[in-house]
Formats: sequence, structure tokens, C-alpha cells
Amino acid sequence: MNIVFVSLYSPITYLGGAEILTLVLAESLVKLGHHVIIYTAGTGRRNMLRGVVIQETPLFMFPLRFRATLLPLYSLVLGAFFSLNRDFRNADIVHAIDSGAIVLLSGWGFLREKFVATIQDYSLIWPTKDYFSLGRSKRTPLSFAGVLTRMIRKTVSLSAARRLRYAVCVSEYVASKFRAVNSKTNITVIGNCVSPDWEKQVATAPRDIDILYVGKLMPYKGLDVLLSSLRRLSDMRTLSVVIVGEGLMPRYKNQAVRIGISRHVTFTGPIPYLDIRRFYQRSKIVVSPSIWPEPCGRSIIEAMWLGCAVVATNVGGTPESLIDGIHGYLVDPGKPSEIAIACGKLLRNTKKRNTFGEEAARYAHKNYSSDRIAKEYLRFYSLIKSGQLII
Repeated sequence: MNIVFVSLYSPITYLGGAEILTLVLAESLVKLGHHVIIYTAGTGRRNMLRGVVIQETPLFMFPLRFRATLLPLYSLVLGAFFSLNRDFRNADIVHAIDSGAIVLLSGWGFLREKFVATIQDYSLIWPTKDYFSLGRSKRTPLSFAGVLTRMIRKTVSLSAARRLRYAVCVSEYVASKFRAVNSKTNITVIGNCVSPDWEKQVATAPRDIDILYVGKLMPYKGLDVLLSSLRRLSDMRTLSVVIVGEGLMPRYKNQAVRIGISRHVTFTGPIPYLDIRRFYQRSKIVVSPSIWPEPCGRSIIEAMWLGCAVVATNVGGTPESLIDGIHGYLVDPGKPSEIAIACGKLLRNTKKRNTFGEEAARYAHKNYSSDRIAKEYLRFYSLIKSGQLII
């Protein structure tokens, strides 16, 4: 099968959730014998990475402000150009995962019967919700231009979602939100997966990190709540907490100092994606304290894969990945006391923590391998290609 992925950000240099999933799927599909090309923004070079062709194009390099306001017109012009492109015309499936690429390609009529979108966030199907401001104490009032831009973005996003014939949602929770926008789209639910590199056996490490957080250092991720919970665990003199990620680091370092837990907490800053695996391997518990509804938390799946017990908030698609009392604990969002109680139980009970970690790894290896997820996508692709999915 010939498959073209479109990612406006390079999956090699920009590692957001969409870019990671794009590259993991592409590599896995190549391993299964398919021909895969990723089109992404760049200078025009064509490279090969582990059997995947990476085709850069300057046509995708346009400013975010322009993308938000004039994308429909830009999409029309690019659609006419790419309708002559041999890779796109010969493709059996054209697949977009990041929201910008989905909006860009959704109006290209010549792709209508073979265009697939993976919905792994809410920007298309819930554009009126400003989740990224959750947890912020202050919100800056929007200017007239800001209000207008948001209205245009909402209209463009919803129009794109309503044009989709085939969509993959990363959780049933996301699918329920999508169906509220467009009940006619053929939807399948396929979750996230780990990188094929993570599936290779590597030397184990002592679990010398008590609590690990991996993700954006932003209020909507609930990091304020996690740090507040650590105050209740500070009686554990050897408590070791590691925070991996980039974002509002000065804010959270100041919070740690202010509440008297800074001696327990290490901020690493951004870490190369493949190197993050070592932090999971060294950790006893991974905490996902999000206060926004995680679509399908990647850090949760990765932690489970590497045998960590998990404490996560009961939001969005998280309870579809993590079974409470089997792989870890689900707690209410925004409740430092609940995170502290759950972590305290696991840190003080090695046997239970190890049992949770073993069950989590067994479950993740069965359900979240890149090979299994790629085969789920192939089944959906095959149904589309055969014409068995008809609206």
C-alpha cells in the first residue's frame, strides 16, 4: 500500500504528540512492507529515515497567524498544486494527524475518498474550549483582532471536521466529542503506542526516582497540583521527584521553593525523546496530574510499558488506558490530597507498587505496541480502499 503522511511540523525535529505518532506509525508501516512518505515543511530536501521517505516542501512553511485566518484560501491554492503531485495521486491513503494538516487537506476534493485524519486533540472538534488557560490565575483580555481570529479559527476548524469522511480518534472520549460535531464521519478508535525503539530490550536501571512527571510544564497539565501534593509527602526524607519537560520552569521552581520542597525536586528541562525512556526505567511512580481532559495520555502509556505504577487524574481518555486498582490509581483532578494519598500508598508498599507495575507492563505490551497499532490502522485503511466504508 502507498501511504502519504502530512505533518506541518517535522516529526524529526519537533516532537509533539502528533509528530511522534506520525513517525512511529510511518516506521511501523514500513516494517510491515508498505511504502510510506511523510510530507513536511522544509527547504525541499528528500531524505530517507529507516525506510520512510521524508519529503520537505517550502509550501507548508507559512506563519501561524496566516494559517489561522487565511488557511481556507491557502488550502484551495495548494490543493490545486498538489492535485498534480505524483505521490499524492498514486497514494492509496493520505493521512494527517496534526490539526493544521487536517484543516489544510480536508478541502482537497481529489483526496476525498482516501483522506484519513487522526483526531488526537480538541482543536478541531472543540474549538470553543480554551483548555490551555486552565489553571492560570489571570487571563489577558483578547483584543478585537484576537477575538476575530478566534472566531475565524472556530469556523475553519468546525468546517474541516464536518468535511471528514474517515477519522481515527485516539480514545472513545475523543470520539464522543467528534460525533457531536459530525455524526456522519466513519470513525474508528485506535489509541497511542510506544516507539519501536522502546520495544527493544535494554539494560534495566535501579528505580531511584520516587515520582516522575513527563510533559509540558503548563497549568493545564496540573503541575501546580502535583507540586502542592508533595508538601504532604515531605516527611519522607529521601523523597526524589524528577520533572521532565519544558514550559514555565521559573514558575514551578519558585513554587517548589515557596512551599519548601525544592530539595526533593529536580527539573531536567527538555530531554531528547529517546532518552526519556531511561527516566521511566528509574522511576517507581509516574504521575499524570492533568486538569484538562487528556485525549490519550502518551506519558501514561509509556510509563505502563516500562513497568511503572501510575497515578493519574480521572479525566478524558485516561480511564480507557489505566485500570484503577490494577495498574495504579485514578484520582480526581485538582486535588493535591488525593495525589499525595495515592503516591504515599505506593511508596510505602513496595509489593503493591511492583504488582501494579508488572500488570501495567503486561497490559501495555498487549495493547500499545507499535506493530499492533499499525495493524489496526491498516485494517481501517483496507476497508476504506475496498469501498466497504461508505457514508
